Amino acid sequence: MNEENERRELRRKRKIRNMMISYTVLVLFLLLLIVGAVIGITRVRKIQQAKQAALIEKSAAEEALKLLQDQAAQKAAAQFEEEQKAQEQVENEEAPRGNEVIALEVQSLVMSMTLEEKVAGLFLITPEELTGVGKVVQAGPSTKEALAQYPVGGLIYSSENVQSKDQLIEMIGNTKEFSKYPLFIGIREEGGEYSQLAGKIENLPKVENMSDIGAGGDKSKAMEAGGIIGGYLASLGFNMNLAPVADVLTDSKNTYIGKRSFGGDVSIVSQMVASQVEGMQAAGVSAALLHFPGMGGGEGDPEKGSSLVEKSLEEIKSENLLPFLAGMEAGADFVVVANGKVPSLAEEEVPASLSLEMIQNLLRGELGFDGIVATSPLNQKAITSEYSSSEAAIMAIHAGADIIMMPADFKEAYTGVLEAVNSGRITQERLNESLLRIFQLKYKDGVG
Repeated sequence: MNEENERRELRRKRKIRNMMISYTVLVLFLLLLIVGAVIGITRVRKIQQAKQAALIEKSAAEEALKLLQDQAAQKAAAQFEEEQKAQEQVENEEAPRGNEVIALEVQSLVMSMTLEEKVAGLFLITPEELTGVGKVVQAGPSTKEALAQYPVGGLIYSSENVQSKDQLIEMIGNTKEFSKYPLFIGIREEGGEYSQLAGKIENLPKVENMSDIGAGGDKSKAMEAGGIIGGYLASLGFNMNLAPVADVLTDSKNTYIGKRSFGGDVSIVSQMVASQVEGMQAAGVSAALLHFPGMGGGEGDPEKGSSLVEKSLEEIKSENLLPFLAGMEAGADFVVVANGKVPSLAEEEVPASLSLEMIQNLLRGELGFDGIVATSPLNQKAITSEYSSSEAAIMAIHAGADIIMMPADFKEAYTGVLEAVNSGRITQERLNESLLRIFQLKYKDGVG
């Protein structure tokens, strides 16, 4: 009995011990689960915190980058604005200079010139008259010496001075280089049959006679012709052209004007003249309106003898003057005054080119032209048959002309004007007035 009880007790104890072991294992397992969970949660929290920290750091970095970009953009904008202002200042100082600045420079230049230089600066002559050479086809020592002694305002060339394109470019280039002052380099290149260069120099484009362009009635053709002529003249070194002809051809028997005119319709001629001025000057060549106040209805040829326009004042103002007004409004740099006589416009019976009433009163005063006034060539018979070279030059200056073109004897004309200034017949102020206009244009257009 005792033995049986002992076995029972032993089994009970063994059972209790097994249960305790099971509970202990369970507790340990649960404890491990709890520890693992705690560790897992901790790691998850750390990962979340790390991610959050990374997000915060990334956001901060992005904000910092944005701030830097904004600051850089602001700095770049400020720098660009400063550069723009600096560029504008440079452009205002260098690129086209204002009229006031040019006027001051021109005034300083004219005031620094000697009397001899001032007188010479009013003449526009041929290279032959300048050098005394029979036919000038190059510019060398004789040209250099002549320009040093007589620094003329400019030179007028003709087909006689042309052998080839390269020769012409070299001659003009050397001439400009030799001159102390900028030169007008001109020619009479009207187009069509009245061209000095087209047809003589290979590959130069040709344009129609102005009479044909006028007959077509398309003013764009006149502008195109002006652009073509101005374009090749500029490429050869010219900066002035004795064209267009602004005369209205009201007398078909007038061979002096003839096909050089755009025709007999005042409105058409006015449109054509204005358009050609615009085309030519856009190409960099100054246009000169021929032959004020209009010789299309005149009698005689001034190159061969006297020339006379016997029209009433009303006819001239309603016909002859309108194309000149159109050309002036288009910006023509020059007006060339004719050597013919126009009794209805001037009480003094002298050629228009020598008339105070014609130049100072009508052209300057009534019509308001403030550009350069040039005489027609004073070597024409209409002048030489009545006046000496010196007398004609002095009269032209008294009348208000700025440019004395091609006197029959340049040196006589030059000496005559110089003596007239020294004797008080012409004032230096009068010379300065013309020289200021001349150099104003030369400086404005960058004439070389």
